[in-house]
Amino acid sequence: MSTSMLELAAWAVMESWRELFNAHEFDQLALLYAQHASLHGTSSALLYQGREQIRSYFKGQASVEFLCSKISSLPDAGALAVGYYMFRVPEGKQIKEIEARFTFVLELGGARPQILHHHSSLAPL
Repeated sequence: MSTSMLELAAWAVMESWRELFNAHEFDQLALLYAQHASLHGTSSALLYQGREQIRSYFKGQASVEFLCSKISSLPDAGALAVGYYMFRVPEGKQIKEIEARFTFVLELGGARPQILHHHSSLAPL
């Protein structure tokens, strides 16, 4: 797979992640992660390991928008996506905005693209 094809495939995974997160379809969202994937989420100190644990992390009514990102090719049909996203979390009649950084490590050469690792942390002030 050429570099540009890898980057397009990576961006497709990222867009699917955003769409499923915003639709609150967390069972489907968890399927984007490899069975053995790991997640360091923004709202928990735990390291979630495996698709079942990762599924348990996602809940609530927040939405997300990617603010900026860079995708780089990795050897063996992989990709690294890094950047910033904005979570919008309903709190009563207010919407709280939370900017965070992300890193996704993606495997793109198998039967279906999947997330191997996802790290998210609050953006520095």
